[in-house]
Amino acid sequence: MRLAFVPPRFGDGVLGGSEAVVREAALGLAGRGHEVEVLTTCALDHFTWANELPAGTSVEDGVTVRRFPTARHPSRAALAAQLSVQRGQVPDLDHQVSWLGFHFSAPELFEHLLRHQDLYDAIVFSPYLFWTASACVPWAADKAVVIPCLHDEAYARLDVLRPVLAAPALAWFLTEPEHRLAHRLGPVAPAHLVTGAGVPVPSSYDPEGFRARHGLDRPFVLYAGRKEEDKGVPALLGAFARAVKEGRAGFDLVMIGKGEAAVPPAAAGRVADLGYLPDPERNDAFAAAAAYVQPSPNESFSRTVMEAWLAGTPVVALAGSEVVAWHLGRSGGGFSCSRPDELMGRLQELVDDPARAAVLAARGRQYVLGNYSWPAVLDRMEASLRATFSRPRPAGGPAVAAPAGPGAGAGPGAPLPRRPLPRRLVAGSYPPVPGEPSAATVAAVRRGWAEGRQVVVVSPRPSAAHLVARLAGPAAGRRLARLARELATDEVVACLEPGMPFRPGRWGARRTARSLAGALGGCRWAEVVVTGDLGVPPAALARLWPAVGAVTASSAEAARWLEASGARGVRVAEPGPGDRPALEPAAQGPSPGPFEPGDLLLRRRALRLVGAVARRLLGRHAVSVRRRLQRLRLLASRT
Repeated sequence: MRLAFVPPRFGDGVLGGSEAVVREAALGLAGRGHEVEVLTTCALDHFTWANELPAGTSVEDGVTVRRFPTARHPSRAALAAQLSVQRGQVPDLDHQVSWLGFHFSAPELFEHLLRHQDLYDAIVFSPYLFWTASACVPWAADKAVVIPCLHDEAYARLDVLRPVLAAPALAWFLTEPEHRLAHRLGPVAPAHLVTGAGVPVPSSYDPEGFRARHGLDRPFVLYAGRKEEDKGVPALLGAFARAVKEGRAGFDLVMIGKGEAAVPPAAAGRVADLGYLPDPERNDAFAAAAAYVQPSPNESFSRTVMEAWLAGTPVVALAGSEVVAWHLGRSGGGFSCSRPDELMGRLQELVDDPARAAVLAARGRQYVLGNYSWPAVLDRMEASLRATFSRPRPAGGPAVAAPAGPGAGAGPGAPLPRRPLPRRLVAGSYPPVPGEPSAATVAAVRRGWAEGRQVVVVSPRPSAAHLVARLAGPAAGRRLARLARELATDEVVACLEPGMPFRPGRWGARRTARSLAGALGGCRWAEVVVTGDLGVPPAALARLWPAVGAVTASSAEAARWLEASGARGVRVAEPGPGDRPALEPAAQGPSPGPFEPGDLLLRRRALRLVGAVARRLLGRHAVSVRRRLQRLRLLASRT
């Protein structure tokens, strides 16, 4: 089979359970004779998502890796949604859509999949949470396999992430508790099973050498992983600091992994943060520890628990993760504690009784070897792939056999055409924004590819489009005309929808239509696509229709509205199966508008105006004044 794996990050030094599972599964299936590609971003750091690696095609460990650059479009709406989710709340659908690109987006990766997905027999996405899955899975659903790495958290209850679990053809779960959680949350892929994940078995360990290299003379317990609140690290450090202060900790705490730990003063000198360690040194750390501590409530498999058992180290965990408790119950390889103070007590027991610790660790090692070897896991993955994707791969190239070119959605490293392709500008809402407008824009993009055009997409809100521009009111036409000039194109498709560019119930409909007519009338070829009642008087659009060469409706209902507004020769081109996602989030709530929430509020405009005036008056002192005001606001909030 020809398989594609789509993780948000890939490469040596990338930390994360899902990234490790994807990497080892991809290399394992490639070793069994499958043709494997990895489609990922240029990012390595999951905090910054900066493009640290070059875009393009390379071969890593015998597997073709295609890297695509990330883009960031921070907004107040996305930040507000992120803060809501961190508080355990589920924001409204409009804010959820803004949140999808909060960390990063990868428009070129989305375009590669949209254009070339028929080259692959199956496309494996992981984890469920990031843009690479949330934006892409619904548009490749019939070929999609998802390894969700699901946690019981507020993110899992977002409407915009439901398609990631429900739409794909196949889902692989790592544990039975993760499988049960998915069913509690909602619909699950029609084919799904618990494959587990394999854990490589090191050939040897050097615990004494590890202690000597890092100057660790006292017994210690180990934590390995990201040092984040979601992983329970603050709770662990707080409990350890209390135990040290009260004289109940006859051991030190060693931490490895990326991030920085905020060590409480009471534990100063008793916590060694060794940072990121290469694999052999990390394995030695597990073997040298008296016990491994797992405080995280958010685990879908907990690979570090398996690595500890393989190294001969027992595990003590804070209750809260159903997955870790499930492993401990089945294996007998350690303890699950309901309170942080109990956690410290259990750790001290294992430090004081090495013989008991060895018995628990031996049970854990046998559990891992019996259940989570890669050969057994790959057998389950292969069997499910063959059962789900038994159709023969069609001969030929991608679904849209157009020449590849810059900006045309070709994969990195694709040959350039001998002559530049004519460009076409398509303006409209674009995935992952849900609903009929996005489907209509995708259909217009595919028509451009089929006609041999190099398509550039501009969207009114951050998405998988190449460009972002506010297309609202009378200025919409001027912006379209300017973009067409900058792109050196005289072919434009404007996908109109309720709220873009006409604001329902607002004045200025005639001026907006006149502006659009001026922009489109100056093109050699122009098309208008309408997806519904635009909410303006039909007579206001009379000037627009003579300026365009084609008028397209995305449904019979839209066609009736167009004819009532005076448009002639309306063509109905409903989006086909490949132009709309298998499951539309819009069906779960009102379709979000095309603008970031609050962007058009008069209060926001007034604040921006005040800020501009203040900067002009204060000159070079503006930055220092703003910082002082921010400090005062922070102090006021604390008091």
